[in-house]
Amino acid sequence: MPVMGETFHIICLLWVFVNVCEPHMFGEVSSPRYPQPYSGNLNEQWDLEVPMGYKIQLTFNHLDIEASPNCLNNSVMVISDKKIEGKFCGQNSTDRFHPGDKPVLAPGNRLKVIFQTEDTKRNSHLGFTAFFQAVDVDECKDPENECNQLCNNYIGGYRCFCRPGYFLDPDQHTCTAVDCGNPNLPDVTELTVEDPQTTYQKKITLTCISEYYRMTGKGIFTCDASGTWVSESGQNLSEDLRICEPVCGMNTEIASGRVFGGKPALLGQIPWQLLHRSNPRGGAVLISDYWALTTASLADGYEDDTMNWLGGMIDAQDKNIVTMETKKIIIHPDYEKVGKNGDPKNFDNDIALIKMTERVPLGLNLRPVCLPDKPIVEGLEGTVSGFGATHKNKRSQVLFYGDVKIHPLHKCDSFGQTVTDNMICAGNDDGVDSCKGDSGGPFIYPRLLQNSANEPFRLLGLVSWGPSKCGDQRYKGFYTKVHNYIDWIKQTIAQN
Repeated sequence: MPVMGETFHIICLLWVFVNVCEPHMFGEVSSPRYPQPYSGNLNEQWDLEVPMGYKIQLTFNHLDIEASPNCLNNSVMVISDKKIEGKFCGQNSTDRFHPGDKPVLAPGNRLKVIFQTEDTKRNSHLGFTAFFQAVDVDECKDPENECNQLCNNYIGGYRCFCRPGYFLDPDQHTCTAVDCGNPNLPDVTELTVEDPQTTYQKKITLTCISEYYRMTGKGIFTCDASGTWVSESGQNLSEDLRICEPVCGMNTEIASGRVFGGKPALLGQIPWQLLHRSNPRGGAVLISDYWALTTASLADGYEDDTMNWLGGMIDAQDKNIVTMETKKIIIHPDYEKVGKNGDPKNFDNDIALIKMTERVPLGLNLRPVCLPDKPIVEGLEGTVSGFGATHKNKRSQVLFYGDVKIHPLHKCDSFGQTVTDNMICAGNDDGVDSCKGDSGGPFIYPRLLQNSANEPFRLLGLVSWGPSKCGDQRYKGFYTKVHNYIDWIKQTIAQN
C-alpha cells in the first residue's frame, strides 16, 4: 500500500451500462445511441454510487458534443453534492479527455451526471462515454486526517501508524515519542545532568562518582525505539555493564620513604595492602573494588569460613580501619590442599581469589593495584610489604615495606621444596626480606622510591614461602608469579 500522496487504486475493469445505479464498484455511462449521433431535446441523468468507504471517480473515454459558448446549448455536466465539478462540450474534447486523463474525483461515494441537448434536425456528434469506479484514496493529506506521522492506505479506508520510536495514543490518531525513563544506573556511576530528557533519540551521559574510578568508554547512551538506553557500541544500560573501573596502581604520593629489615609505610603509600589480623595472620592484595588476591597456603581450609580483612590503614590498631568481609574464597584448582593447620609440601599454584560481600569503599588510603602487563625479568627490583615479623622477630603492628631484587630460580636455595616456573625468587643482600605473617602480601613494581606519577604500580608476586630464619643474607624468599595466572584471575572473576 502507498504511504502519503494522492494515489488512486483501480479496483478492476468491467463494463456495465446503468442509468440509475445501485452501489457498484465500477461501471460505464454513455449518451443515448452511442456510438451513433445523439438526438435533440435530451435531458438524461445518471445517479452513480459506489459503496461507503470509497470515493467515486469518473473518467471520460470519449467526448464529442457540439460546442457552444460556456457549453450552454449542449453539454454533459458532473455534479457532486450540489456542486458542479465540471461542464463539458466541444469538438476537440477527445484530446482533452483521453482514458484515465484528468478524471473527476468526487469527495464522497456519489456523483450525478446530466446530459442535455437542444432541438436539432441534423446532428453528427456522437456524444460521450465515461467509466466510473470506486477508488481507495490515500487519506493522509486530507486536512481532516489526524494522523501526524504515517497513514497507510487499505481498501475502503486508512490507518494511522507511527514511525519507529513513537507509539499511538489510545485515540489512535496522534503519535507520542517512546520514553526510556530515568535509567537504573550501574554502581559508581551518575548522570552528568540531574534531570535529562529521556524520550526517543535523546542522549544521556554518565560519569564516575569519584576520581578513584575511570570510564571504560564514552559513557554516552541513546534512547532507542524499543525504549532502551543503548551505548554507541550497542550495549544496553540495563545489562551489568562495568562503565566505571577502579583506577589501579596509584597511591597518595609517589613514595617518600623497608617487612623484615624494612621501613614503616606512610598512610596511603601502599593502599592495596590488606591484613587478616586473626588466625591465620597474613596479607592480601586488593585488585578491584570487590576482589583481592592472597596465597592458597593462607586460605586453605578457610573457604567456607568468613574472613574479615582490614584495609585503608598502616596501623593494625587504627580506629579508621575499613573492614571487608569475604563472600567467596576460590583457591587455584591445581594447588595441593592440606587444610587448616596443615604443612604444605608443595607451594606450586599458591594463589587464591577473595570476593568481598560488598563493594570496597575506595579512597585515598584504599585502592587496588594493577595486575602485571609484562613477563618477569631477572634483576628487576620491586617492593614487598606486610604486617609480618620484623627484625625483632615479632608481629608488627604497623605496615613495613622493603625493596628486593629478582634472582634466577636455580641460584636460590629451595630447602628441599619443589620450585617451578610459577614462582619468583627475590631478596636483598642487606637482609631485607618477607617473613612470617607477610604471606599473601604484595610484591610490586616499580619500587616505591623509584616510581613516577605516570607509572602505575603493578603486582609482580604474592609472598609465598622462604627460609625459616628471615633476613638471612644467604637465602631468598619465594613469591607466586602472578603474571602466570592472569587468565585464571580474569575468567574466575567473570564467572563469579
